[in-house]
Amino acid sequence: MKKLFLLITLGITLTSFGQNQEGVITYAVTVKIMRPPGQAPANMPPPPVFKNQLLFTGQESLYKTLEEDNEEEEENNGGMRIKINRPIVEVYTNQKSHQKVTQREFLGKQYLISDTLKNIPWQLSDQTKQIQGITCKKATYYNAERKRNLTAWYAENIYLSSGPDGYSGLPGLILELDSNNGEMLATATKIELRKLTKDELVKAPVKGKPITENEFRKMQDDRMREMEQQGGNVRIFRN
Repeated sequence: MKKLFLLITLGITLTSFGQNQEGVITYAVTVKIMRPPGQAPANMPPPPVFKNQLLFTGQESLYKTLEEDNEEEEENNGGMRIKINRPIVEVYTNQKSHQKVTQREFLGKQYLISDTLKNIPWQLSDQTKQIQGITCKKATYYNAERKRNLTAWYAENIYLSSGPDGYSGLPGLILELDSNNGEMLATATKIELRKLTKDELVKAPVKGKPITENEFRKMQDDRMREMEQQGGNVRIFRN
């Protein structure tokens, strides 16, 4: 009986430790630039690569833009000018309260989207691969509403159910998220399992005009149509 008691106590201690992991994950986010009609492939610039960061502690996480420089311009030999505007984004999730708060920038203005975490019907696979020395398992999901194929690679030994852009619902933290076969790819390049510093705060953003997710997407779509009517080839990247 005494041995059984010790085993049960040990199990509870290990579980508690796992649920209180802390750390910082740095992601390289690659965005595929679609070739405009009539544009030669040789004249297309390489896909831009940005950096985002995920801070997590306990059951909370904050996914945010890492670098301050959020605009990049390139001009290739064919004379095509590409301007990439990278807005500042913060996505806070709380697994215990099922809370999700997103701060997004659009056309120089901040918007605040409050929501609950969705129950994503991931399809789990036994397929594995190594990401930064950590064994990850594969999961897939098709979002019919947004017409997006998502492939996630998650680490079971990092127990928080979170990942890039607030995606969650897997038995481990997402270290790679592929949207539409490379259209947008977030891959962990640095994994730090450690105590967060006093400056690494995990809290919900509060700045911005309150708006729903559907209202925000409609605003983006309306603006994109306006710019296309003016002769521009415009594309908004989003998950």
